[in-house]
Order: sequence, then structure tokens, then C-alpha cells
Amino acid sequence: AGGGGGGGGMEEYEEDGEEKRDALLGDIFNILDQKHRGFISRVELAHILDAMTADTSVTFAVPEPLVPTENMKDSRVTVTDLRNFLEGMSAGDLEDVKWFAESVVKVETELREVWRQAVQRWRERVEGLYNRNLHRYLLTSQPERVSRWLLLRTSMDEVNKDDSSIGLLGLGISQQEVEVLFTDETADDINRCSDKIEPFMTALELRGQLSEACVDGDASQRSTPEQDTKICELLTKIADLAERCREHTCLLIHEDTLSYVTALVRSRSFGQSVVAACSSLIMALLNYRVHENARDYEKLCRHKVAEYLELEYDVSSYNVNIERRRLNGTEVQPGRESLVEKQRGLPQEQLTIADWVGSLLTLRVDFDRGEMLDVLIKYDEKRLLVESEGGERKSEDSPIATSLFSWGRVVMYLLSRLDVSSHHSFHEHRTPMRTHLWKFLLNVLSSVGERGRLLFRAGEGMRVICNVIRGSAWGAEREEVTPEEEQDREEEEELYHSAQNNWGLQDPYHSWPYVESFEGDQYEHRYYTMDFLDDKFYGSKDRMLAAAFLEYMSSDAMWGQETLVEEMMQYENTLQVLCRVRPPGCLLMKMLLSSPRFPEYLHSVAASVASAYVDRSMRMLCSPDATCHSFFPVCYDFEDDAYVAALGSFKKQLVQVETKNVELRILAHAHHSLQACLQEERSMRESDNDKNNSARSMDPDEPLDEATQLEEEITDCCKLIASRLALRLDELGDVAVAIYMEVKDFTRKSLLAVNQLPPVNPDERQKARGLE
Repeated sequence: AGGGGGGGGMEEYEEDGEEKRDALLGDIFNILDQKHRGFISRVELAHILDAMTADTSVTFAVPEPLVPTENMKDSRVTVTDLRNFLEGMSAGDLEDVKWFAESVVKVETELREVWRQAVQRWRERVEGLYNRNLHRYLLTSQPERVSRWLLLRTSMDEVNKDDSSIGLLGLGISQQEVEVLFTDETADDINRCSDKIEPFMTALELRGQLSEACVDGDASQRSTPEQDTKICELLTKIADLAERCREHTCLLIHEDTLSYVTALVRSRSFGQSVVAACSSLIMALLNYRVHENARDYEKLCRHKVAEYLELEYDVSSYNVNIERRRLNGTEVQPGRESLVEKQRGLPQEQLTIADWVGSLLTLRVDFDRGEMLDVLIKYDEKRLLVESEGGERKSEDSPIATSLFSWGRVVMYLLSRLDVSSHHSFHEHRTPMRTHLWKFLLNVLSSVGERGRLLFRAGEGMRVICNVIRGSAWGAEREEVTPEEEQDREEEEELYHSAQNNWGLQDPYHSWPYVESFEGDQYEHRYYTMDFLDDKFYGSKDRMLAAAFLEYMSSDAMWGQETLVEEMMQYENTLQVLCRVRPPGCLLMKMLLSSPRFPEYLHSVAASVASAYVDRSMRMLCSPDATCHSFFPVCYDFEDDAYVAALGSFKKQLVQVETKNVELRILAHAHHSLQACLQEERSMRESDNDKNNSARSMDPDEPLDEATQLEEEITDCCKLIASRLALRLDELGDVAVAIYMEVKDFTRKSLLAVNQLPPVNPDERQKARGLE
């Protein structure tokens, strides 16, 4: 009986142990099956048991099916499978397994929550950019797998201007999609990805703050010094971000930063510190040349840069007078109203690099204007220098990049500022700055080729150069008055002198009438004295550089002689200027006179001058409002076809006769000017020899000195001019006889005019007065 009772106790103990084991196995299974899927991971269970064996106090052995191996494959483990795997473990061992599993799951849960927070943080940042179509600029900053995931959600449209694109097959950035993306990544890895997005968010935030700061307060007035300081800080921070990374630059360009910052400069409502900071930001954004290396998903960014640089600008649409007014800000609204309209999203003209450069070249303060011009020159020179000199080229053999200023209207704007023949409010007055403008222009055109020549021609570059070369050497002084007042004075002067049958030259010294062609009623070169006040201290370096500019362009590496001559022929007074300046442009004249097209060019110039002369003469005869008697009565019917044809035929014949006359006058004027220069040079040499009291003979083997070389060049030019005379021997004799008769008649009248004999009668007295 005792033995039977003892046996029953053992059975009950064993049953209690089995129940406890079953309960522990169930607890272990439930702990590991957090998602209540009805199974647990075999690999996870194996790793838990393997980790427990690292503790020396653990005495059980890991079942063979759960021993981790290199090629171990994961499989589902049910409750039954778990019971079979762990049947050899005691209840104490199972309690240890349960405790360890609870610890592991607790740690995993905490890590899972940290992981979820990291995923949410990354998603929120990307979503902020995704909603504005800016997530495309994150691709290079993220790991390759994340970058591919983002690329699938990026549009590849040509130009997605409305920013409403979605990725392939409607993919998005939902929480579930992001969690699947980062399934195998740790929270630290995800946070590192998020940290790389922070600068993009910062750039976007600073861009928004800039827009708000620029329109703060009364937008109709200039900004205050406090506002300027705040705006400068924002611009500096944005520029730092742009310089740090190309993708930051692309994001800022996508947000229309180039045009907006240009609008800040053009508004003329901010201090010089803001203008300088804006210029630094623009240069930082353009440094990466996105228009040349944009990726497929950066097409919108490339489009904005190309639009800003005016890559597709139609040169034939350039109008000198319209663009001159635009350059000098006559159409700019006062205050910051344009920025307010831009912030509200109202349609506005897209500003370009030409507007930025033009605004810098027309700053009112000389020092500020010169400072920004130096900044532009140094920025453009970086592409010409090697890295050891602070440039962009790897070595001297590296190709030179095309200037960013060589596509649109910048070249024409530079020429407009150099045009000293324009109204005084439209061009640069300081000689040092004109010299730097020539340097800037030469750098820009040095690597452009044929397109640069077209831009140079559109800006009437040859006319500008000739006006700079002659400067104030001859012509009439021009008063500094408004354009309206100047026009009124010209009309008044025309009425007062309409009865005079001459060219109306105010500068008689070596000036010949009927040899140059000018716009409108202008018959001679005019200049402002203030444009050349710096020459006394600085020297006429701008004129020397202008002449050197043409000589440099004649080299084969640039335009070449033939092409340069073609450009020289675009201006009608090229020969007239080059022959009269001191020293004369002999090299350029030789190219021009030697060209096979010179006779055609000379004829067209002479026809233009003759037409202007005939128009003026006919106007005096036909216009009834002149101060002299009109040749035709006031009632002359200009609508009658017969009368109009008769007048037109008469004018045509007159122009033909005068054209041939002007051709001879132009060549004679050039020859006379060169001979006058030759005589001046010889007089100066004789004077120097007298002072030194020594006349040394030159050794034949020694090179010719500068004076002798100049004499030879002038003589060669005179021979070329003589060879271009379109006169036969008999015609030359007729001309000589006509000149002799005119001189003889003039001498007779001069003698009569100075005759002191008293007149015989009052009628003779009146004749004498008229003759005098």
C-alpha cells in the first residue's frame, strides 16, 4: 500500500512537471511570436539559444537542429516543433530560455520603436521635398539602394514646370513603403540618411526667409540698414550651402533663386553689401555649369540655367536703342514692388545674367561700380587660369571653358557702356573702368569664336571702338543736358543754319566736310569733356586697349584678318578714324585697304555720305519752314506722282555725282591726315635733335627705331590709298584744272575783300560788304 502511494505521488509530480513545461514552452512561443502568426523563426530561436550558451552558468546543450551554421536556412517553427526541439531541456532550463527570450524581445521592441522613429523622421523630410518635386536632388546623397528607390519615384519629363509629377506606376512614399525600404537597415543607418537631408531642408528654409525679409516693411521704399544686414546674412548662408554641394545648388536653382536674386540687384533698393552678397550667390550657383552636366532627372534645373544664361538668345532680335534704355534702368519700378509681385507668384519677365551684369555696370557710385567690375573680371578669369594660380584648369594643356557671359546680351551691354558717343547718362565716364571693360570684353570673346563675332556686330562693336579710339582728339564738345533738351537744341540749330550751304562743322582743324557719315542730323563727331578728364592722370589706356583689341582679333587664333576686315567694314567711318588718330592705325589700315572688297565698301560709304548731304540740301530747298526762301512753293504737290518722280530722279542724279566726289574726298582726307602726321613726326624729331645737338647716323644692321618704322608704315599706307584712286589720267587732269580755277577765283575774291580803297558809290559799298 505504501509503495502504491509513493508511485502515485511520482506520477502526480511528473504530471505537474509536464504541465509546467508545456506552460513554459507556450510562454516562450508566445513571447517570440509577437505578430501572432502561429509560428516563430527557426533562425531567431537558434540565435537565442546560441547566445545563451555563451554564459558559462548554462548547462544545457543546444539541440542539433537548432545549432547555427553558415548555410542555415530559416523555416517556420510551430508549437509542436518547439516542443520536439526542446524536449530534452528541464523546466529550469526552459525558465532560463523564457527569461532570455523576454529580454531579447524587450530590447527588440525598444529598438523597433527607435527604428520606427528614424523611419518616420526620414519620411517626413523626404515628403517635404517630394511634395515640391525636390526629392530628385537627394539621389546622390543617399545610399545606392535608397537612391534607386527614390529614382523610381522621380519624373523624367523634359521640363516639369508645374512640379506635379509622380514616379513610375504611381509609387509614393507611404509609411509602409518606407518601412519596407529600410527593413534591413538599423536606426543609425537611417538617421545618417536623414542627416544628409538636413542641408537641403535648411537651404529651402533660408530661401523662404530671404523672400520674406526682402519685402518686409514698406515695399515702396528702400530697405533699412537693419534689413540689409539680415538679408546679407541669409545670402551668405545660402551661398555657403551652394558652394558645399552641387545638389544644394540644383535645389536652389529649381526654386528660381537665380532670377529672384537678380531682381534684388536690379531693384536698386538695397545697399552695396546686399548687391555684393547677391553677386557672390549668383556666381556660386553658376559655378557648377549645370547646363553642361545635368543628369536626366535634372532637366528642369538645366532649363532654368540655360534660360538664365540666354543660351537660345536670338542675336538678330537685339535692338541697340531699346536695350540701352533697359540697361540703364529706365523701365525699372521704384522700390521693392517687383519683389512683392514675384513673391505673390504674379507673372513677371524672367531676368537673366545680362540683367545682373547690366545692373552692376550701372551702379551710381563709381567705387561700387569699379569693385563689382573687378569681381566679374576675376570670376571670368578663373576658367583661363590653372589650378596652381587659383583657376579651374588642371594644366596648361587643358581646354578653356566657354565664358558664361558669352551667350546672350552681356557682350552687347559691355559695348553699350563703352559707347562714348551715346548720351552721357548711358555710358561709362571713367577711363580706368572703360579700360577694365575692354579687358573683360576681350576675355569673354577669346574663346567664343563665330558666335562672339555675331554678338560683337549686333552691339555695333566697330562703331564703339572707333568712337573710343578718337575720343576727344577732334570734334565738337557736347553739353551735358537731358536727351529732350539736346534734341530741342539740335532742331533749333538746324533752323538757324538751314540757309548756310555748308556742312556746319564746329571743329575746323583738319576736319573735312562730306567725309564721314553720322546718324540723324549730326555731321561731325561729338564728345563729352568729362569722359576724358581721367586721361590727365591715368592716360588714354582705354583708347590704346581698344586699338590693341582689334589687332589681337586679327590673329589666326581669333577671327583672322579676313574676318576682322569684314567687321571693320560694318562701320562707315573706320578708315576716316584710323587715319586721323595719333599714332595712326597703320596695321589695321593696311588690312582694310588691301582687301578686295574695299572698293565696294568705299562706294557704299560715299553713297551714304552723299545721300545725307543731298537730303540736307534738298530739305533746304523744299521745306517752307526754313529761314531761307524755299526753291519750291509751299503749295508744291508732293502727292502728285509726276512731281514726286521728277524730284526723285533729280535727287538720284545728284547722289550719283556726289558719291563719286565723296569717294575722292575720303581718300584725299586719309592721305592728307597721314601726311600731316608724318610732318608732325618729322618736326618732333628735328626738335629733339636740336635739343640734343647730336644727329647720329643709324647703323644699317641695327633695327629701325620707332619713328622710322612709323614713317615707313605711313608711306606704305599712302601708297595703298593712291592705288585705290578710281580716276583715269584724263579725269585727273580735269580735277586738277578745276582745283586750279577754284583756287584762282578764291584768291581774286580774297584780294577784293581786303582791298582798303574806298568804294566809288553806295552801290559799290554794298557789294563790298557782301563780298567781305
